[in-house]
Amino acid sequence: MRILDLFPETTHAYGWVRCVEAGRPSDIALECVVDAGVPTVFFTQSFCAKQDLAHYLAEKHRGLAIDCHREMNDSILAKVEAFLKLS
Repeated sequence: MRILDLFPETTHAYGWVRCVEAGRPSDIALECVVDAGVPTVFFTQSFCAKQDLAHYLAEKHRGLAIDCHREMNDSILAKVEAFLKLS
């Protein structure tokens, strides 16, 4: 959970997490809503069906796509930290 320390207090969770919270886990339109101009990190797991969507949205919104399976290592943490500081 140390990755959460990299994000500001005003961070919002979007994507599939927001869909689940709204009780609409299969709402692809809601999952694709991203605030314009806000540095956004798109997380996905290896071999997840949503992996292509995460990479597509990251490219479309000039975000960062992170492919992570099981553990958050120092390399991933450094990428996220650099992206947030440089955005």
